[in-house]
Amino acid sequence: MVAGGEAKVNLTLPRPTGPGIIRGTVTSGEKNAPVAGAEISAGKGAPARTDAAGVFTLDKVGPGPVPLTVKAAGFAPADDVVQVPPEAEATVEFSLHAEGKAQPATLRGLIHSTAGQPVRATVRVTELNARATVKADGRFVMQVPGGRYNLTIEAAGYVTQSKTVEVADGDQALFHVELQPAR
Repeated sequence: MVAGGEAKVNLTLPRPTGPGIIRGTVTSGEKNAPVAGAEISAGKGAPARTDAAGVFTLDKVGPGPVPLTVKAAGFAPADDVVQVPPEAEATVEFSLHAEGKAQPATLRGLIHSTAGQPVRATVRVTELNARATVKADGRFVMQVPGGRYNLTIEAAGYVTQSKTVEVADGDQALFHVELQPAR
């Protein structure tokens, strides 16, 4: 090679394909306090337990959708499915409710642009005068009493969307919303 000349280099980078990690928290729905000692299981692997701060980690899970179950003394069990990226980390938050009490319904979703980027939007539930701010990763979670609700999803620079949902106590409604840029 001549000094100041060009060199051509071809690099082949393998796609990540291995398992990932799930990190999460478990709190009580009534007091929003950490739940220590909760057991989180993800299928065949060994379960994890929350520490005093309600935090847990599950290693070597996924990739792909991973069903989780959370159990803690005095609380009704909770289930969720977490999308774990290959060789990366996913996060989840559980809010447990006391056994024997009516369980609120959960509205959960992912908001992104047509280009696939997370959008920091606001989700409003008109009938309850409630709102949730979408996190930086595009996710939102709201707990509501069972009923029929109109949701409005809005973000600056995007076309507003409306959805109607009917949920019973303890149900979960999942939303995957793609926002179109405003013209």
